[in-house]
Amino acid sequence: MSALILDTNLLVLFVVSIVSPHRIQHHKLTSEFQQQDVKLLYRYLDAADRVLTTPNIMTEASNLLNISERRKTDVRYAAVLAQIARSLPERYVPSANAVNRAEFSRLGLTDTVLLEVLGDGGVLFSSDGALCRAVEASGLRAVNFWRLRDASSA
Repeated sequence: MSALILDTNLLVLFVVSIVSPHRIQHHKLTSEFQQQDVKLLYRYLDAADRVLTTPNIMTEASNLLNISERRKTDVRYAAVLAQIARSLPERYVPSANAVNRAEFSRLGLTDTVLLEVLGDGGVLFSSDGALCRAVEASGLRAVNFWRLRDASSA
């Protein structure tokens, strides 16, 4: 498999699964996921040749996890996210490039940056069906987490 890029939602799931796996179904950001989804995420990550991220994805994940709140759990989220940031190659796309794409007005900055990054190759792994459809409509590769889960449980 070529380079894999996790969307923000799956990155947040990954972080929560490390810090407080028992809270996945109760955490406001991951309540749509189940314990077996984490196993599927890990298997898919293990199969990847390499995993990439973007500054936009890391920023969104940090903001969603409320790392600035400084509660005990948030400090652990910060530590895990910091380790991820140190270990994953990060692809930077200037915002000015992304906003020039027609998709920007409906996808927003982070997802439009993903289209730019995927233009150089790689596969998006996402739980966002609309984003997966936009990626595929652009002739790029995406794996929809929910479809993968349905196929693996069939």
